[in-house]
Amino acid sequence: MKCIILAGGTDDALWPLARHKYPKQFMPFRENRSLFQENIVRNMTFCDEFIVVTNREFKFIVESQMRALQGVHYRIVTEECSKKTALPIIIVAMLFCKKEDDILVIGSDTIVEGTAYQSAMIESKKLIEEGHVVIHGIKAEEARTRFAYILGSGNNISEILYQPDIGTINALMKHPDCYLNSGIIMGNVSDILEDIMKVNPEFYQKCNQICVNMTKVSLTTNFQSVDEGEEYVIRKTMVEDIPAMSIVEAYLCKSQKVYLLPCSYSWTDIGSLRAFEKYIQPGDNKNVLLNNSDATVINRADSRLVVVNGIDDAIVVNTDDAVYVTGREAADDIKNIVRDNHERYIDYFDYNTVSFRSWGKHELLKKGEDYKVKKVTVAPGMEFPLHKHEYRSEQWTVVSGNPTITLGTEKGELVTRDYQMGDCISVPIGTPHKVRNNTLKDVEIVEVAVGHRVLDSDVIRMGKRIVDNEQESFIKLTPAFKDYLWGGTRIRDELGKQCDYDIIAESWELSAHADGVSKVASGKYNGMYFNDYLEAIGHGALGWKCQHYDRFPILIKFIDAANPLSIQIHPDDEYALKNEGEYGKNEMWYVMDCDEGAYIYYGTKGNVSKEEIRRRIQDNTILEVLNKVPVKKGDVFYVKAGTIHAIGGGILICEIQQSSNCTYRMYDYDRRDKFGNPRPLHIDKAIDVIKTESMEELNHREIKADAAGNEKTMLVQCKYFECNKYNVQKKLQISIDETSFQSVMIMDGKGIISDGEQSMEFRRGDSFFIPAFKNIITITGQCEIIVTHI
Repeated sequence: MKCIILAGGTDDALWPLARHKYPKQFMPFRENRSLFQENIVRNMTFCDEFIVVTNREFKFIVESQMRALQGVHYRIVTEECSKKTALPIIIVAMLFCKKEDDILVIGSDTIVEGTAYQSAMIESKKLIEEGHVVIHGIKAEEARTRFAYILGSGNNISEILYQPDIGTINALMKHPDCYLNSGIIMGNVSDILEDIMKVNPEFYQKCNQICVNMTKVSLTTNFQSVDEGEEYVIRKTMVEDIPAMSIVEAYLCKSQKVYLLPCSYSWTDIGSLRAFEKYIQPGDNKNVLLNNSDATVINRADSRLVVVNGIDDAIVVNTDDAVYVTGREAADDIKNIVRDNHERYIDYFDYNTVSFRSWGKHELLKKGEDYKVKKVTVAPGMEFPLHKHEYRSEQWTVVSGNPTITLGTEKGELVTRDYQMGDCISVPIGTPHKVRNNTLKDVEIVEVAVGHRVLDSDVIRMGKRIVDNEQESFIKLTPAFKDYLWGGTRIRDELGKQCDYDIIAESWELSAHADGVSKVASGKYNGMYFNDYLEAIGHGALGWKCQHYDRFPILIKFIDAANPLSIQIHPDDEYALKNEGEYGKNEMWYVMDCDEGAYIYYGTKGNVSKEEIRRRIQDNTILEVLNKVPVKKGDVFYVKAGTIHAIGGGILICEIQQSSNCTYRMYDYDRRDKFGNPRPLHIDKAIDVIKTESMEELNHREIKADAAGNEKTMLVQCKYFECNKYNVQKKLQISIDETSFQSVMIMDGKGIISDGEQSMEFRRGDSFFIPAFKNIITITGQCEIIVTHI
């Protein structure tokens, strides 16, 4: 399913936290993530691509925030002028979707909480399979004129009213089946386009013509595929004769296909400071003194103390450049205040002190007529382009990280060298320069610009740890074991695992899955089951990318296939959640060792129909159409859900997968278990989920080496996890932050893992879990490791 996320709106309801050029959907919301990011993370389980519709001025903000969500496939559609929601939704459906695709439309400025959301999505999927276009309805509890209201439920909808007045809303709310339109819409592309062509043919034809004329503009950012990161521009000249209409006005209120699904999850529109109040984070109350006051204070200026005395029923918002003090009931008056005073105070109403670029951001600290001071942040792996200035010189001080700076020329060649924290660099007028960040953490530079013109337009382009004292920064794990009939003894003999089984087929090294839970093997939690440990340290320790998972998201295991595994297949999330009550299973295999002549089955030889697959299973010829791939040590394979596969005999593998034990066995060579019974097959379900297109192995990976000679290879990057292999020569530092936990698996060698205070020896086969707190973990020794995070 594709997700269209609408992220282009601006309003003044949350000023001064949000501005016209930095709207509320992108501002830091909680734990330093935005509403935009929350809405994407919440729907990653259900959607395989996100299409972001936004104002063209916000494209760099979108790029910057998507950078934290590695492995998420996305495109950007930008608008030079807003025509509300109908036009971009229909254009995206026409441009980027096949007729058989399902689409989910969501906003970017709402909060949805509760496990009922997952159930609602599964129910919605069933309904669109029946031909419905589904709207998630929320029980209306207060009158708000910004939204559409729906009378009725299911396909018995009597009326849809778009932004009615207060009196009408109050009358509607007396109706037992009055619902607020949540802005969450699901449907099949073919059903929607055919329906809108019928109920609003003029609008359909205009959208179709725009698609023919769309201009594609390539972005400067490096992406993993041709499609990702492309920007498609809806230009103002294309849409001048099209009225601005919401999707409700243009389509939903005219259609007979609409189905209202009443939803019980918590839904909040962050459309006012009063709505924002209940999500205040501890950091927002930093440097705040309340004295004899019943007030909410939000302080986003770290360098200022805010004292509130003798004021009740008030909201106080303090930022680096503006303060807003209001009574709670009058908080929404800010919209009129901004409108009436916009021209005079445009810099405060429109602009934030932070500006985003494709390579990072810069924050204005101080400015005068002939000088400007700002903090420049260059994101990991990024650089800003080579350029020079005509009217100003700059002085840089590196305050964080290790930048690689190109500055000036010698003998006609550009000069590039590495710098470190505390270094000062002078950039004279007219000198070409650029900064690149080759490290794993942000580079921060304080820049002082001096000159007759210090405007941003003066650019000539050229060609210690923050951890709870009770929380250990990493733990060692011991596995749960499986003795399936195809297993061997290498996990015990070569990896040193202690187990009483005669054969060990699998060791579940990092697992909170109920079918096999690993244990903590170090520190204060030694001996505790891993799922109990996770409960003890709290869900926040998994990182904010895991917020919307209702269970630990990955499972890592060693597999010793002394004999071939069955021919099998895994479902995707949608099918598994609907039929098995757990997530689907996408997985990566890293071949640690193998016998000469070892092989796997990986997809089919070209496209094979489901009917042929079923017939060949019955007549024992299924192996004839499978892609038999020879393997060697170090090979990597990404097995997408729906791919027929099997590990052959004589292979030792490290498998990183979604936390699921959902496998459909298709063919098992007529083998018997230890009681003489044939193992069960799941042919009908396997046929349901199969994707028979041929696959390609992932063994042509770019290897990057750092200054210490450590080699890094990205093994796989998908929306479920990212895995990098490091060949460590002497010492490697791994940066940890609040986005995601990390797993370290030792593939070969030995050494020491340390955070500067806690140290532990390791050897081949060891497994470590690192919670999501800002930290630096050091690996010392000569070894090969795989590091995994969400």
